[in-house]
Amino acid sequence: MGLNKITGRKFLQEKSPGYMSARSANTALDSKTRGLIRTTLPKLPPAPGFDGAEEYEQQVKLWEVWIAHEKEDPQRVLYVYKQALMALRFYPPMWADAADWAFENNLSTEGNSFLDDGIKANPESCLLAFKKADRIEANPATAEGAEGNDPATQGAMVRAPFDKVLDALYDQIKQLKTREARDLAKLEESLALDASISAIISKAEDDEEVNESDRIAREADKANKTKAIQLGYASQAELISRLISFVWIALMRAMRRVQGKGGVKDVIGGSRQVFADARARGKLTSDVYVASALIEHHVYKDAAGTKIFERGAKLFPEDATFILEYLKHLLSIGDTTNARVAFETAVTRLVKKPELVEKSKPLYAYFHKVVPE
Repeated sequence: MGLNKITGRKFLQEKSPGYMSARSANTALDSKTRGLIRTTLPKLPPAPGFDGAEEYEQQVKLWEVWIAHEKEDPQRVLYVYKQALMALRFYPPMWADAADWAFENNLSTEGNSFLDDGIKANPESCLLAFKKADRIEANPATAEGAEGNDPATQGAMVRAPFDKVLDALYDQIKQLKTREARDLAKLEESLALDASISAIISKAEDDEEVNESDRIAREADKANKTKAIQLGYASQAELISRLISFVWIALMRAMRRVQGKGGVKDVIGGSRQVFADARARGKLTSDVYVASALIEHHVYKDAAGTKIFERGAKLFPEDATFILEYLKHLLSIGDTTNARVAFETAVTRLVKKPELVEKSKPLYAYFHKVVPE
Protein backbone atom coordinates (compact mmCIF):
# COMPACT_ATOMS: atom_id res chain seq x y z
CA MET A 1 0.00 0.00 0.00
CA GLY A 2 2.96 2.35 0.66
CA LEU A 3 4.32 1.91 -2.86
CA ASN A 4 1.07 1.74 -4.82
CA LYS A 5 -2.41 1.66 -3.29
CA ILE A 6 -4.08 0.18 -6.38
CA THR A 7 -1.57 -2.68 -6.62
CA GLY A 8 -1.70 -3.13 -2.84
CA ARG A 9 -5.49 -3.49 -2.80
CA LYS A 10 -5.27 -5.98 -5.67
CA PHE A 11 -2.76 -8.16 -3.79
CA LEU A 12 -4.81 -7.93 -0.60
CA GLN A 13 -7.93 -9.10 -2.43
CA GLU A 14 -6.04 -12.01 -4.01
CA LYS A 15 -4.33 -13.18 -0.84
CA SER A 16 -7.10 -12.51 1.65
CA PRO A 17 -9.10 -15.77 1.06
CA GLY A 18 -5.98 -17.89 1.37
CA TYR A 19 -4.91 -16.01 4.48
CA MET A 20 -8.31 -16.43 6.14
CA SER A 21 -8.34 -20.13 5.28
CA ALA A 22 -4.82 -20.60 6.66
CA ARG A 23 -5.68 -18.69 9.82
CA SER A 24 -8.76 -20.84 10.42
CA ALA A 25 -6.75 -24.02 9.84
CA ASN A 26 -4.01 -22.83 12.20
CA THR A 27 -6.56 -21.97 14.89
CA ALA A 28 -8.19 -25.39 14.54
CA LEU A 29 -4.81 -27.15 14.74
CA ASP A 30 -3.73 -25.11 17.77
CA SER A 31 -6.88 -26.11 19.61
CA LYS A 32 -6.21 -29.79 18.93
CA THR A 33 -2.49 -29.83 19.74
CA ARG A 34 -2.45 -27.44 22.67
CA GLY A 35 0.10 -28.80 25.16
CA LEU A 36 2.10 -30.72 22.54
CA ILE A 37 5.84 -30.67 23.21
CA ARG A 38 7.81 -30.64 19.96
CA THR A 39 11.34 -31.69 20.79
CA THR A 40 14.34 -33.36 19.20
CA LEU A 41 15.44 -34.81 22.58
CA PRO A 42 13.35 -38.00 22.95
CA LYS A 43 12.66 -39.67 26.28
CA LEU A 44 12.28 -43.36 27.10
CA PRO A 45 8.61 -44.19 27.74
CA PRO A 46 8.06 -44.63 31.51
CA ALA A 47 6.63 -48.00 32.55
CA PRO A 48 2.85 -47.92 33.19
CA GLY A 49 2.12 -46.75 36.72
CA PHE A 50 5.43 -44.95 37.17
CA ASP A 51 6.04 -41.20 37.27
CA GLY A 52 5.60 -39.56 33.90
CA ALA A 53 3.66 -42.42 32.28
CA GLU A 54 0.38 -40.49 32.01
CA GLU A 55 2.11 -37.39 30.66
CA TYR A 56 3.91 -39.48 28.04
CA GLU A 57 0.67 -41.13 26.94
CA GLN A 58 -0.92 -37.71 26.66
CA GLN A 59 1.86 -36.56 24.34
CA VAL A 60 1.35 -39.68 22.19
CA LYS A 61 -2.38 -38.88 21.92
CA LEU A 62 -1.68 -35.29 20.89
CA TRP A 63 0.66 -36.45 18.13
CA GLU A 64 -1.98 -38.94 16.95
CA VAL A 65 -4.57 -36.15 16.86
CA TRP A 66 -2.28 -34.02 14.70
CA ILE A 67 -1.58 -36.94 12.35
CA ALA A 68 -5.30 -37.65 11.99
CA HIS A 69 -5.89 -33.96 11.30
CA GLU A 70 -3.46 -34.05 8.36
CA LYS A 71 -4.64 -37.32 6.80
CA GLU A 72 -6.01 -35.63 3.68
CA ASP A 73 -2.57 -34.38 2.62
CA PRO A 74 0.07 -37.14 2.15
CA GLN A 75 2.98 -34.70 2.26
CA ARG A 76 1.74 -33.12 5.45
CA VAL A 77 1.19 -36.54 7.08
CA LEU A 78 4.72 -37.59 6.18
CA TYR A 79 6.04 -34.36 7.67
CA VAL A 80 4.06 -34.82 10.90
CA TYR A 81 5.18 -38.45 11.27
CA LYS A 82 8.81 -37.34 10.98
CA GLN A 83 8.20 -34.62 13.56
CA ALA A 84 6.49 -37.07 15.90
CA LEU A 85 9.27 -39.62 15.61
CA MET A 86 11.86 -37.10 16.72
CA ALA A 87 9.99 -36.75 20.01
CA LEU A 88 8.80 -40.38 20.23
CA ARG A 89 11.93 -42.10 18.95
CA PHE A 90 11.69 -44.82 21.58
CA TYR A 91 7.98 -45.53 21.06
CA PRO A 92 7.78 -48.46 18.56
CA PRO A 93 4.02 -48.21 17.81
CA MET A 94 4.54 -44.79 16.22
CA TRP A 95 7.25 -46.19 13.91
CA ALA A 96 4.92 -49.06 13.00
CA ASP A 97 1.99 -46.73 12.30
CA ALA A 98 4.19 -44.54 10.11
CA ALA A 99 5.42 -47.55 8.13
CA ASP A 100 1.88 -48.92 7.69
CA TRP A 101 0.65 -45.55 6.41
CA ALA A 102 3.56 -45.29 3.99
CA PHE A 103 2.98 -48.77 2.56
CA GLU A 104 -0.77 -48.13 2.24
CA ASN A 105 -0.01 -45.00 0.22
CA ASN A 106 2.55 -46.70 -2.07
CA LEU A 107 5.51 -45.02 -0.41
CA SER A 108 7.61 -48.17 -0.09
CA THR A 109 10.93 -46.37 0.28
CA GLU A 110 9.64 -44.25 3.15
CA GLY A 111 7.93 -47.27 4.73
CA ASN A 112 11.10 -49.36 4.72
CA SER A 113 13.02 -46.38 6.04
CA PHE A 114 10.59 -46.03 8.95
CA LEU A 115 10.98 -49.72 9.80
CA ASP A 116 14.78 -49.72 9.54
CA ASP A 117 15.19 -46.52 11.57
CA GLY A 118 12.68 -47.75 14.13
CA ILE A 119 14.58 -51.01 14.59
CA LYS A 120 17.85 -49.10 15.05
CA ALA A 121 16.23 -47.00 17.78
CA ASN A 122 14.35 -49.94 19.36
CA PRO A 123 16.31 -53.14 18.67
CA GLU A 124 14.32 -55.04 21.29
CA SER A 125 10.94 -54.25 19.66
CA CYS A 126 9.18 -57.41 18.50
CA LEU A 127 6.50 -55.31 16.82
CA LEU A 128 8.95 -53.69 14.41
CA ALA A 129 10.96 -56.88 13.86
CA PHE A 130 7.84 -58.85 12.96
CA LYS A 131 6.60 -56.13 10.61
CA LYS A 132 9.96 -56.03 8.86
CA ALA A 133 10.04 -59.81 8.51
CA ASP A 134 6.46 -59.92 7.22
CA ARG A 135 7.30 -57.24 4.69
CA ILE A 136 10.30 -59.20 3.41
CA GLU A 137 8.32 -62.44 3.31
CA ALA A 138 5.50 -60.85 1.34
CA ASN A 139 7.83 -58.96 -1.03
CA PRO A 140 11.14 -60.87 -1.19
CA ALA A 141 12.17 -59.38 -4.52
CA THR A 142 12.12 -55.83 -3.12
CA ALA A 143 14.11 -56.62 0.02
CA GLU A 144 17.57 -55.17 0.37
CA GLY A 145 20.19 -57.69 -0.73
CA ALA A 146 17.67 -59.89 -2.52
CA GLU A 147 19.42 -62.10 -5.08
CA GLY A 148 16.74 -64.62 -5.80
CA ASN A 149 13.60 -66.30 -4.60
CA ASP A 150 15.14 -69.63 -3.63
CA PRO A 151 14.13 -70.85 -0.13
CA ALA A 152 17.66 -70.56 1.28
CA THR A 153 18.07 -66.90 0.28
CA GLN A 154 14.54 -65.94 1.22
CA GLY A 155 14.87 -67.71 4.55
CA ALA A 156 18.04 -65.81 5.39
CA MET A 157 16.40 -62.47 4.56
CA VAL A 158 13.26 -63.22 6.56
CA ARG A 159 15.26 -64.46 9.52
CA ALA A 160 17.52 -61.39 9.77
CA PRO A 161 15.03 -59.17 11.68
CA PHE A 162 14.24 -62.03 14.07
CA ASP A 163 17.93 -62.59 14.80
CA LYS A 164 18.40 -58.88 15.57
CA VAL A 165 15.59 -58.76 18.09
CA LEU A 166 16.70 -62.04 19.67
CA ASP A 167 20.25 -60.71 20.08
CA ALA A 168 18.85 -57.61 21.79
CA LEU A 169 16.65 -59.65 24.14
CA TYR A 170 19.40 -62.08 25.09
CA ASP A 171 21.62 -59.06 25.76
CA GLN A 172 18.94 -57.76 28.14
CA ILE A 173 19.14 -61.05 30.06
CA LYS A 174 22.90 -60.57 30.43
CA GLN A 175 22.41 -56.99 31.59
CA LEU A 176 19.91 -58.17 34.21
CA LYS A 177 22.49 -60.59 35.61
CA THR A 178 25.10 -57.85 35.73
CA ARG A 179 22.75 -55.44 37.52
CA GLU A 180 21.65 -58.14 39.96
CA ALA A 181 25.27 -58.93 40.87
CA ARG A 182 25.98 -55.22 41.29
CA ASP A 183 22.94 -54.65 43.53
CA LEU A 184 23.79 -57.68 45.67
CA ALA A 185 27.37 -56.40 46.03
CA LYS A 186 26.09 -52.98 47.10
CA LEU A 187 23.79 -54.62 49.62
CA GLU A 188 26.68 -56.65 50.99
CA GLU A 189 28.81 -53.52 51.38
CA SER A 190 25.99 -51.62 53.08
CA LEU A 191 25.22 -54.43 55.51
CA ALA A 192 28.91 -54.96 56.26
CA LEU A 193 29.20 -51.27 57.18
CA ASP A 194 26.12 -51.52 59.39
CA ALA A 195 27.53 -54.64 61.04
CA SER A 196 30.85 -52.94 61.80
CA ILE A 197 29.06 -49.97 63.39
CA SER A 198 26.83 -52.31 65.40
CA ALA A 199 29.91 -54.26 66.56
CA ILE A 200 31.48 -51.08 67.91
CA ILE A 201 28.28 -50.14 69.75
CA SER A 202 27.81 -53.68 71.06
CA LYS A 203 31.36 -53.79 72.36
CA ALA A 204 30.72 -50.61 74.29
CA GLU A 205 27.48 -51.96 75.78
CA ASP A 206 28.96 -55.40 76.51
CA ASP A 207 25.54 -57.10 76.65
CA GLU A 208 25.76 -60.62 75.13
CA GLU A 209 21.99 -61.19 74.87
CA VAL A 210 21.41 -57.87 73.12
CA ASN A 211 24.39 -58.48 70.80
CA GLU A 212 23.11 -61.92 69.80
CA SER A 213 19.63 -60.55 69.19
CA ASP A 214 21.05 -57.81 66.96
CA ARG A 215 23.11 -60.34 65.01
CA ILE A 216 20.07 -62.54 64.35
CA ALA A 217 18.03 -59.52 63.29
CA ARG A 218 20.75 -58.38 60.90
CA GLU A 219 21.01 -61.83 59.33
CA ALA A 220 17.23 -61.99 58.87
CA ASP A 221 17.23 -58.51 57.35
CA LYS A 222 20.04 -59.47 54.98
CA ALA A 223 18.22 -62.62 53.90
CA ASN A 224 14.98 -60.70 53.25
CA LYS A 225 16.68 -57.95 51.24
CA THR A 226 18.72 -60.46 49.24
CA LYS A 227 15.59 -62.47 48.44
CA ALA A 228 13.73 -59.31 47.39
CA ILE A 229 16.49 -58.35 44.95
CA GLN A 230 16.71 -61.86 43.53
CA LEU A 231 12.94 -62.19 43.13
CA GLY A 232 12.73 -58.81 41.42
CA TYR A 233 15.35 -59.70 38.84
CA ALA A 234 13.95 -63.23 38.45
CA SER A 235 10.56 -61.74 37.62
CA GLN A 236 12.09 -59.46 34.97
CA ALA A 237 14.12 -62.35 33.53
CA GLU A 238 10.98 -64.51 33.33
CA LEU A 239 9.15 -61.82 31.35
CA ILE A 240 12.04 -61.50 28.90
CA SER A 241 12.27 -65.31 28.61
CA ARG A 242 8.60 -65.45 27.64
CA LEU A 243 9.20 -62.74 25.07
CA ILE A 244 12.23 -64.61 23.71
CA SER A 245 10.17 -67.78 23.47
CA PHE A 246 7.40 -66.12 21.48
CA VAL A 247 9.96 -64.64 19.08
CA TRP A 248 11.37 -68.12 18.49
CA ILE A 249 7.84 -69.42 17.87
CA ALA A 250 7.13 -66.64 15.37
CA LEU A 251 10.44 -67.39 13.61
CA MET A 252 9.67 -71.10 13.57
CA ARG A 253 6.33 -70.46 11.88
CA ALA A 254 7.89 -68.04 9.39
CA MET A 255 10.56 -70.57 8.40
CA ARG A 256 7.92 -73.25 8.02
CA ARG A 257 6.10 -71.01 5.54
CA VAL A 258 9.27 -70.10 3.65
CA GLN A 259 11.30 -73.32 3.83
CA GLY A 260 9.00 -76.01 5.17
CA LYS A 261 10.08 -78.60 7.71
CA GLY A 262 13.71 -78.59 6.62
CA GLY A 263 16.40 -80.34 8.60
CA VAL A 264 18.96 -79.52 11.24
CA LYS A 265 22.25 -78.33 9.68
CA ASP A 266 20.76 -78.57 6.19
CA VAL A 267 20.97 -75.75 3.67
CA ILE A 268 17.20 -75.53 3.99
CA GLY A 269 16.93 -75.60 7.78
CA GLY A 270 13.22 -74.83 8.00
CA SER A 271 11.31 -74.95 11.26
CA ARG A 272 13.43 -77.77 12.65
CA GLN A 273 16.65 -75.75 12.46
CA VAL A 274 14.94 -72.89 14.30
CA PHE A 275 13.86 -75.23 17.09
CA ALA A 276 17.40 -76.58 17.36
CA ASP A 277 18.83 -73.05 17.49
CA ALA A 278 16.32 -72.05 20.15
CA ARG A 279 17.26 -74.97 22.35
CA ALA A 280 20.96 -74.18 21.91
CA ARG A 281 20.56 -70.55 23.03
CA GLY A 282 18.23 -71.42 25.91
CA LYS A 283 16.11 -69.18 28.17
CA LEU A 284 12.99 -70.85 26.79
CA THR A 285 9.57 -71.47 28.24
CA SER A 286 7.57 -74.59 27.51
CA ASP A 287 5.59 -72.71 24.83
CA VAL A 288 8.41 -73.29 22.32
CA TYR A 289 8.23 -77.06 22.80
CA VAL A 290 4.44 -77.04 22.47
CA ALA A 291 4.59 -75.00 19.26
CA SER A 292 7.26 -77.19 17.68
CA ALA A 293 5.48 -80.40 18.65
CA LEU A 294 2.15 -79.23 17.26
CA ILE A 295 3.76 -78.15 13.98
CA GLU A 296 5.34 -81.59 13.59
CA HIS A 297 2.10 -83.37 14.45
CA HIS A 298 -0.58 -81.29 12.71
CA VAL A 299 1.34 -80.00 9.68
CA TYR A 300 3.68 -82.88 8.88
CA LYS A 301 1.95 -85.80 10.65
CA ASP A 302 5.37 -86.71 12.05
CA ALA A 303 5.96 -88.79 15.18
CA ALA A 304 8.63 -86.28 16.17
CA GLY A 305 5.82 -84.24 17.70
CA THR A 306 5.29 -86.84 20.43
CA LYS A 307 9.03 -87.08 21.09
CA ILE A 308 9.23 -83.32 21.55
CA PHE A 309 6.38 -83.47 24.05
CA GLU A 310 8.17 -86.26 25.91
CA ARG A 311 11.34 -84.20 26.07
CA GLY A 312 9.40 -81.19 27.27
CA ALA A 313 7.75 -83.20 30.03
CA LYS A 314 11.21 -83.93 31.45
CA LEU A 315 12.32 -80.30 31.20
CA PHE A 316 9.09 -78.76 32.56
CA PRO A 317 7.71 -81.34 34.99
CA GLU A 318 5.90 -78.71 37.09
CA ASP A 319 4.49 -76.65 34.22
CA ALA A 320 0.77 -77.43 34.41
CA THR A 321 0.03 -75.59 31.15
CA PHE A 322 2.54 -77.72 29.25
CA ILE A 323 1.31 -80.94 30.84
CA LEU A 324 -2.24 -80.05 29.81
CA GLU A 325 -1.14 -79.60 26.17
CA TYR A 326 0.78 -82.89 26.40
CA LEU A 327 -2.33 -84.68 27.66
CA LYS A 328 -4.43 -83.21 24.84
CA HIS A 329 -1.88 -84.47 22.32
CA LEU A 330 -1.69 -87.97 23.75
CA LEU A 331 -5.47 -88.29 23.87
CA SER A 332 -5.79 -86.91 20.33
CA ILE A 333 -3.64 -89.78 19.03
CA GLY A 334 -5.50 -92.32 21.18
CA ASP A 335 -2.64 -93.03 23.60
CA THR A 336 -4.77 -93.23 26.75
CA THR A 337 -2.27 -95.36 28.64
CA ASN A 338 0.59 -92.86 28.43
CA ALA A 339 -1.85 -90.00 28.99
CA ARG A 340 -2.89 -91.56 32.30
CA VAL A 341 0.74 -92.08 33.31
CA ALA A 342 1.64 -88.49 32.41
CA PHE A 343 -1.38 -87.18 34.31
CA GLU A 344 -0.69 -89.17 37.47
CA THR A 345 3.01 -88.31 37.43
CA ALA A 346 2.36 -84.60 37.00
CA VAL A 347 -0.37 -84.38 39.62
CA THR A 348 1.65 -86.33 42.17
CA ARG A 349 4.48 -83.85 41.73
CA LEU A 350 2.26 -80.74 41.75
CA VAL A 351 0.26 -81.54 44.88
CA LYS A 352 3.45 -81.85 46.92
CA LYS A 353 3.94 -78.09 46.59
CA PRO A 354 1.18 -75.88 48.05
CA GLU A 355 1.86 -73.06 45.59
CA LEU A 356 1.24 -75.44 42.64
CA VAL A 357 -1.93 -77.16 43.91
CA GLU A 358 -4.18 -74.55 42.29
CA LYS A 359 -2.45 -75.06 38.93
CA SER A 360 -3.21 -78.78 39.01
CA LYS A 361 -7.00 -78.25 39.03
CA PRO A 362 -7.32 -77.70 35.25
CA LEU A 363 -5.49 -81.00 34.73
CA TYR A 364 -8.02 -82.81 36.94
CA ALA A 365 -10.95 -81.12 35.21
CA TYR A 366 -9.78 -81.91 31.68
CA PHE A 367 -8.50 -85.42 32.26
CA HIS A 368 -11.57 -86.68 34.14
CA LYS A 369 -13.85 -85.05 31.58
CA VAL A 370 -12.16 -86.80 28.64
CA VAL A 371 -10.98 -90.07 30.18
CA PRO A 372 -13.60 -92.23 31.94
CA GLU A 373 -12.78 -93.64 35.37
